[in-house]
Amino acid sequence: MTQRAPVALHVVEAYGGGVKAAIENWADASPEYRHVVLKADRANHLFAKAGRGRGVGFIDMPPKHRQRVLSVETEAARVKADIIHAHSSLAGIYSRLARTPDIPIAYSPHCFAFERTDIGSTKRRSFWMAEAALARRTSIFITVSEHEAQLALRLPGARCAEVLRVTSETEVRRRPAQSSRPNRIRLLSVGRLCAQKDPYFVAAALQELRHRGVPFEHTWVGDGDVDMRAALESSGSRVAGWQSEDEVIRQMDAADAFLHSAAWEGSPVTTEEALRCGLPVIARSLPVLRQMNLVGLVESPSEMATAVERLAEGDLKLAALTSQAVFERHVRQHPARLTDLYDQVRSSHK
Repeated sequence: MTQRAPVALHVVEAYGGGVKAAIENWADASPEYRHVVLKADRANHLFAKAGRGRGVGFIDMPPKHRQRVLSVETEAARVKADIIHAHSSLAGIYSRLARTPDIPIAYSPHCFAFERTDIGSTKRRSFWMAEAALARRTSIFITVSEHEAQLALRLPGARCAEVLRVTSETEVRRRPAQSSRPNRIRLLSVGRLCAQKDPYFVAAALQELRHRGVPFEHTWVGDGDVDMRAALESSGSRVAGWQSEDEVIRQMDAADAFLHSAAWEGSPVTTEEALRCGLPVIARSLPVLRQMNLVGLVESPSEMATAVERLAEGDLKLAALTSQAVFERHVRQHPARLTDLYDQVRSSHK
């Protein structure tokens, strides 16, 4: 008689972008489990390669918060879940409020809400208190960076936190050969136009480059807030909207540098992909990126413009090799082992 594969029920309130990529990559890397996703979709928000997560089944969430808590209970029983894996803040609340005492709960914050910089200290404190209260209901925090793991372990009652790489690839990509230095440095950014990604930071850097007379082309892959889109376009950027991951990779192959401007971040999936592609990264300084020993970190739009200017005048090939070295070190430090983590938590929960 064939033994039943254990079931992981993934709960996600906004299935798109980096969370979508993480779930589908992790599912592909742990075929010993059957993966079912209880989700609400994020409209027009893509970042997952066609074919990834092929063994994943999907269930749609109901619209209201209380209904979603109940749906975790109902669907966990229906699919006979062996572990519940919640992704991001709201799904973390739904899953840990649900009455499923016999099922261990893994929680991936994908950036804690109390790290947000677009809200006041009182609201950030309330988010921290909510996470602290729910930590006791969490069997394991599966985080996407060392920084996020450290934050998790500071929560009262947190028992275990493990770092798991988001991307499943382990090999660097060979960059297409360039016959000559481009007349304009080609810049790329990827992400949702929202406060977290802070496209105004990039827009200000592009304005500075124009003021200095540095020739550039910039593409932002993604969409969202209309005012942020207008700010980018007025600074000389082309906002390309959402694209498939294959198209994002094609854009990375064609670019000379990747600009990352997020104001807070758990672990930027697109930045890791850019490093794998050997694309020099110029990023806003964040704890998660400092822990990766990423070069090219900046504190202001003016510093970002200066870094682009220096890169345009420097050795792009050397910068690409540096990016790939950072990626390879990151892969060695955090091997993909979701199956092991699930098995460990299930065993300790019995």
